[in-house]
Amino acid sequence: MAYNYPTKKALLSGLSDLLWPDLSGDLERIPTDTQDAPAAVVAALATQGARFQRLLRLPGGGAKIKERVIERLRTTIDELEQE
Repeated sequence: MAYNYPTKKALLSGLSDLLWPDLSGDLERIPTDTQDAPAAVVAALATQGARFQRLLRLPGGGAKIKERVIERLRTTIDELEQE
C-alpha cells in the first residue's frame, strides 16, 4: 500500500494556518506598542523570516552575512525597546 505524502504546498499551508493567529497578533500590536511602527514591523518580519529560513532550510547567504544580519537586527530591536 503506497502512502500519499503531502505536498510541500500543503505542508506550508498547514503550518501557516497554525502560526497565523500568533504572527498576526504580534503585528497588530506593534502600532500601539512603539513610536516607530514601520521599523518595528520590519524587525518583526525579519525575525520571522530568519526563523522560517532556518526551519525550512532555505539558503541564508553564508555564515558571515548571516551573523551581520542578526547583529543588525539585534541593534534595531534594542533601539526600538529604548523608545
